[in-house]
Amino acid sequence: LSVRLFERTRSGSLASPEALRISPHVNKLRDIWAALDSTSALRFKRHLRHWSFGGIPPATTDSPSAIILARIAANWARRFDTPLLMQPGLADSLLEGLEQQRYDAVLVDMPVNNSRLRSREVLRSHLSCFLQHEAPELADADSPSQMREAILKHRLGLPSRASGLRQTAESFLEHLLGPTWLSKVQLIEIDSIPVAVQLIVSHGYCSILPSAVGITSPKVTKIPLPMTFSVPLLLAWRADDRGTDMAQRVLQLLDMTN
Repeated sequence: LSVRLFERTRSGSLASPEALRISPHVNKLRDIWAALDSTSALRFKRHLRHWSFGGIPPATTDSPSAIILARIAANWARRFDTPLLMQPGLADSLLEGLEQQRYDAVLVDMPVNNSRLRSREVLRSHLSCFLQHEAPELADADSPSQMREAILKHRLGLPSRASGLRQTAESFLEHLLGPTWLSKVQLIEIDSIPVAVQLIVSHGYCSILPSAVGITSPKVTKIPLPMTFSVPLLLAWRADDRGTDMAQRVLQLLDMTN
């Protein structure tokens, strides 16, 4: 520091004026370090207790994400001693939690554009437009025209932009209605698929949802979107030793190590 911090006398050492001036900063740095050290210790203990895996909420019990998450959970319990903690969340919050080390790996439905993270596609989820119709026999007469008419006429329910499904839905709507599609529709954002189904069945809404969603009402038509508008399901992990270890374990459980 190029300054004298202590004045040494026969009766002991005294802080110099310069030392007294920087003392509050030293104390603050010490407190910051203590907090970091404590957090690190807690995180290390958590890593010893369990592995943490986040995943997007499945649309149905037999949807692709539900099958993948159940397969990981069941095989993990048979293969590894350290327990696995699974938590649901939207893609945005899952990726944020991954960076903050709340998760060791996550299953998300949107591209991972972060140099500190790695990802691999494990499956694709197909989408459909769900809408009510007047005459069931006309349901497949002209699917693009029918979807366009229903989306422009009725209110549209979509997930929020925190969901990868929304990004794919927006690409399709731009393809169907043009770049100004948002100004042409009456949009409500809802991240709960059961609520979206109720809006379709009971209130005449239309929506773009995973094709695995089963709606038994005879009033509702499901029109599959072109395959180019499917949603990728990605395994994502941090580019560090623990994240890589977790990813390798999950890929082994899914028979995708090659």
